[in-house]
Amino acid sequence: MSLHDLIEACKIICKATGYEKLNALWRRSIKGMMPSKYFIFSIALSYIVQNKNSDLETLCKDRVDLAYFASLKAYLKGNFSLAIDILKKFLFYFPKHEESYFLLADSYISNNNITAAKQVLFNKVIRKRKKIWLKLANAVQNEDQYSEFTSMLWASAQVSPSILDDPVLLSYQALAAQRCQRYSDAINIWRKVSRIKSALPLKKKYKIRKESARQALADLITSTRQSNLELFLISGSLLGFLREGDFLEHDTDLDTGIFAGFDQSLLKKAIYNAGCFIIMPQRSQHCLRVLHVNGIYIDIFTHYRDSEDYWHSGVKVSWHNSPFALRRENFKGLEILIPDPPEKYLEENYGMDWTIPKQNFDSALDCPNGQIINKYEMEIHRIIKNIESNR
Repeated sequence: MSLHDLIEACKIICKATGYEKLNALWRRSIKGMMPSKYFIFSIALSYIVQNKNSDLETLCKDRVDLAYFASLKAYLKGNFSLAIDILKKFLFYFPKHEESYFLLADSYISNNNITAAKQVLFNKVIRKRKKIWLKLANAVQNEDQYSEFTSMLWASAQVSPSILDDPVLLSYQALAAQRCQRYSDAINIWRKVSRIKSALPLKKKYKIRKESARQALADLITSTRQSNLELFLISGSLLGFLREGDFLEHDTDLDTGIFAGFDQSLLKKAIYNAGCFIIMPQRSQHCLRVLHVNGIYIDIFTHYRDSEDYWHSGVKVSWHNSPFALRRENFKGLEILIPDPPEKYLEENYGMDWTIPKQNFDSALDCPNGQIINKYEMEIHRIIKNIESNR
């Protein structure tokens, strides 16, 4: 089999899993590996995406060349120490495998060892990758860490001055500032990004693939219910269910809710038990964002129940609804929960004309039941929206 035929065969396997960005993920996973490993890597990756744990375990057994996927599964299960141990051994044999360094850094960060993560990220194999700055930005939790992040960025700029005019790296610096609420810095950085013509586009947004969305929703509902946690559809996902009987064509993620009073650690444990989600860096205590390995993002918003006001929140806006109960429905073969009555919920969220599709609807700006809770985050949102509108 020629290398061209091998790559084409791998693409077919990747496509069969239904992951929008799987080809890109596969290309990253093979970087630093010899071509003879491409095919077996695509099979292992397809098992990860489809959550075929027993098949993956059998495939990886006693194979050091597939240890990356064993470590990825350990990471997805929340066993970060095991992932670290496996990755160290794998990198001894395959020191040029770039994605292993990023996974190792993520594992250290999840284990609250930021110092070790920084050492990994500045390894000579990957230190020129922009992604290291995103990892570091998402690890910022206070002003001291932000100052350290800025100092490291400036130090790198002494070697590569173009860093200070790179819109992607500037956006990461702005994110770091936002994470520690240094909003004057963040706003100034975003304004600088808006003046850089090469800033567009900053990031491509992928529309959800409906088959992948169903799989992700099913995996999350199944795992949380096993821990007696009940999620329900809200916002755009509820709108799609009621108006289209499907996921919305233009949606880029799924929206779910859970009533306050649950154990946050139990929710995270349930997500890890699913073995197919990454818990994303959290910016709001009111929302947990997860990423399914098939590329689907799902937001889990905590819903608070006051006497006449049920509300949930992000970092910019809170949304307020009349009190509602929950009822069970069938959605694409899944038993789900939705607000009852759903029509009233959608009227409050989207207006009386919620049955009419609206192009470019912005939940932060256009929801009639939204209230701004952070004017600085909203200003940043408007700047970013203006950047995106100029694409």
